[in-house]
Order: sequence, then structure tokens, then C-alpha cells
Amino acid sequence: MTSEVLIMNRQSVALAADSAVTTRSSSSQLVTMEAEKLFQIGETIALMVYNRGDLVGRSWGQIAEAFVAREGLKDYPTVGAAAEAFLDFVTHNPDLFPASEVEMEFQSMCAYMFHIILEHARYTMADGNTEMRDIGEAIDTALDVYLRHLSTLNDGSPRGVIASFAELDEEGFADAYGRFVETAIQGMFKGHDLSPLTLLKLKRYIYLCVTRSTFIEPFAGMVFAGFGANDTFPTSAVHYSSFLLPGGKFKRLAGGETTISAMNGPRGIVQTFAQADMTHTFIRGIHPDLFDQVADLAYIAAEEAASRALTEAGVDDNTRARVMERMHDQHLPQIADEYERYIAMISQSQFVDPVLNVVEAAGKKQLAEMAKVMVELNVIKTELHQKQTGVGGHIDTAMITRKHGFEWFANKNES
Repeated sequence: MTSEVLIMNRQSVALAADSAVTTRSSSSQLVTMEAEKLFQIGETIALMVYNRGDLVGRSWGQIAEAFVAREGLKDYPTVGAAAEAFLDFVTHNPDLFPASEVEMEFQSMCAYMFHIILEHARYTMADGNTEMRDIGEAIDTALDVYLRHLSTLNDGSPRGVIASFAELDEEGFADAYGRFVETAIQGMFKGHDLSPLTLLKLKRYIYLCVTRSTFIEPFAGMVFAGFGANDTFPTSAVHYSSFLLPGGKFKRLAGGETTISAMNGPRGIVQTFAQADMTHTFIRGIHPDLFDQVADLAYIAAEEAASRALTEAGVDDNTRARVMERMHDQHLPQIADEYERYIAMISQSQFVDPVLNVVEAAGKKQLAEMAKVMVELNVIKTELHQKQTGVGGHIDTAMITRKHGFEWFANKNES
């Protein structure tokens, strides 16, 4: 895991990231505290990366260093333009990412995706309540679950296609990448008696994994932030990416931009990435899990109060059951929603707004100190609970202003 925070107001941007990284192998995992997650990529623009720490075996620090070595610390017109330049550099860079290594990683990705299906099927077979006859049927059932998730959103509408794959249909995908998929199928499902229909589903599954706007595989979140030459106020832009494909395509998805407002919109913004429960507790005045539990308890309390009131009033059991059924359908959810809104209103007025008021007026060093402390809260929680969550180490912190550009507030390599 990772803990990262970005804070912006009209004058400054502050970014803070911990230094923990988890390296996994087939039999164990190791957490080290020396990862680089925060980089300068432009004169007034930074990149912060979380979740996955590498691409084709190159750390994001190596990639950012190579990008700056080629492009220099330019004054990009917008933060979005800097993000596109960086992502284009990654997509079309055979010197940094040789074709043979890209092919090996894509092959591994296919195997990883199939491993998810196989583990789902084995779990289903181990469930004593299942009526599955064999592992082949369980695999087919697991594929149906994932194909549905990859094809549609929760409301039933079609899931979006990643822009760079808009013209890639299943036939074209099979022509370009079918041999990698076939090899992965043979390696993962050797010895399993799969029907022709199941084999077709496996191939469609990989096609959707690659082209649809969701990530089952490990992905990197990339946060670009700062001032472009044409930006009056600072902007942050989030992108997600997971792997390169042989032949020069990159699975990446834009996650949206956030800009400080010139008029009636936000003048101060706090954004959190990856592990951030203690940061949210600090800002909102209540732990996110506790907020949800309090909302649930409000429903339970209202239900119990209504039931006892009916009993005290001498209402017979049949009438009481009918009244409670109507209460469950309408009144109890309304009461719980009103209670939740009331708690949220208190949180906003007593905790969130005061923090944002400080953010709006703070100077660059105060913003940087706030960002650093917010990450430290998550590190402290990890240490107190003595859990190896992959959060910890030195908190690298940077600040960006129009006048002074990118500056380190705290950096492990300079301390």
C-alpha cells in the first residue's frame, strides 16, 4: 500500500508520499522503505505515483528520470499537456522498454488474469453448497461473473472502452495478441478439460481485460499536479495505467482533473490517494468506518424504538408486523438518511470547513507541513497496530508555486 496527499490553494501545491513499497514473489512479500514516489517532471509540475511501483521492471523513478533527461524540465502549457507528454513517452519508448521484455510482461499479465479465474473456480468447488460437477464447469461459471463485470456497469449500462483501444475489435485483438493468450491458456489450464465455449470465453475475457475501463490487474495511479504556463491556478490530473502491449499500446485511463476555482468553486482542495483512513479521520472528525457504523446504528435504533413503541401501545402482533413492514419500506430508511445527513453536516461545519479555510489561506510551507503530517498519521496508525501494511518510511514532501517552481520541503535523499 501507499499513503499520499495533495493539497492545493490558489498560490501553491503541496504533495507528500511515504516511502514504503511491497515486493511480492510467489511465496512471500517484502516491504522496504526506500521507494521514490514523487518526482519533478516540469519546471512547475510534479508527478506522484501510487499502488504499482514499476512498469516492465522499471521503477517510476527510473522512468521519470529518463523522461526529464530527454525532455528537460519544460514549462508545459497545462498540467494535462505534461501528463500527455509523459504518457506518450512511456507508450513509444522501445529503448526504455525493449519489445522482448514487453512481450514477457504481457504474457505474465495474461497468466495473472487466468490465475484469478482459476482461483475463483477452485474456491467455488471448495464451497460445500455448490452443485458444480467439475472444475471445468466452475471455470465457466467464474468466467461468466467476470465477463459480466467487464462488460457492464452496476446499473447495467455498457462499460466504457479505453480510448486507445476504441478501434480494436476482438478479431483484431486475436490477430495481434492471440499467440500470447493461447500460450497463457495452455500454461494455466493444462490438464483441465475445457469445452470449446469455455476456451472462447477465456479469450474474450482477456480482450475485455485489456480494452475496458476497469482494472482487475495491478495498476499504477499517477497524479500530475502544479501550474502549466496557461494555468491561472493550479491543477491536478489523475491517470491510471497497468501494462504495455507488444507493438506500442499502453493500457491507461484518464481519471479526471481538479482545478482551483477563480470564482465560486473550491479555493482549497485536499486529495488523498491509496491508504488514507487516518487522513480522512483528521479532516472529517470521524473515522470513515465509524461513520458508516453510526449510520447503520441509527437505522437499528429507530427500528427498535418503533417496535417498542408499538408494543407499549398494546398493538397486536399482526398489526405490529404490518406497521413495521411499512416502516422498513419507507420511514426507517428516511430516518437513517436524515441522521446520516445531520452527522455529515456537523462533520462539514465543525471539521472539514475549518481545515479548508486554513488550506485556502496557507503559504507553501504550511501546505507542505500539512500534507506531510496527514501522511504521517497513516504511518503512525500502521506502527501502533504493528501491521505490515506497506505504509511507512520517510515522507517525501514537495511544494510548487508559480514564482519558485518545484521545491523540496522534505526529501529522503537530502536529509
